[in-house]
Amino acid sequence: MYEGTGSANHAEHSVLVKPTAKTKLLKFGLFAGAIALFVGVFVILSLIEMDFLLLPSSVMLIVLEVFGIWFFWKYTGIEYDYLIATGDLTVTAIYGGRSRKDIFSVKISSASIIAPYEGKPANEESTADTVYSCVSSFDATDIVYIAFKDEDGKKYVAYIEAPQKFIKLFKFYNSTACKVTVK
Repeated sequence: MYEGTGSANHAEHSVLVKPTAKTKLLKFGLFAGAIALFVGVFVILSLIEMDFLLLPSSVMLIVLEVFGIWFFWKYTGIEYDYLIATGDLTVTAIYGGRSRKDIFSVKISSASIIAPYEGKPANEESTADTVYSCVSSFDATDIVYIAFKDEDGKKYVAYIEAPQKFIKLFKFYNSTACKVTVK
C-alpha cells in the first residue's frame, strides 16, 4: 500500500490465506448444518403434530441460521497484514474483511534469527512457546521465519511472507540475525 512513497523505514504487505481443505469443509458444513437443522426441526414438529409451531419456529431457525453463517463465515477468509514502521514488525489478521486482530508485534532488532523457510520447521520451533503461521500457504516462495523473545522471556517463532523491501529493512535493523539475502 505504501510502497513507493519514498519512506525508507516503512513497508507494508498483505497476503490472503489460500483456502485449505479445512476451510472448504467449514463452508460446506455451515450450509449443510443449517439445512439439516431446519429439516430436522420441521420433521420433528410435523411428527408430533404441532403444526401451529411450524411457521414461528421455521422463521426463528432461518434467522438464527443466517446469523450463524454470517458469524462463522469470517473464519473462512483470513488475510494477514504485515507492517514495518521505525524498526517494529506488526502482524495483524483480518477475518472476513471485517474484523482485525493484532497477532504480534516485535522490534526487529530484538530478533535472534531471521532466516528463509526451507520447507521444514525451523530448529527454533522445537523450543518455542508459541508458533505463528501468518502465511498464505507454505508453498509460497518468499517465506521467512523470525525467532524472538518477549519481555517475559517467552520464545516465539513467526512465519511471514517477506518481499524484498522487508528483507532490506530486516538487514538494516538487525544485520547480525538476518540470514536472508536480498535478490
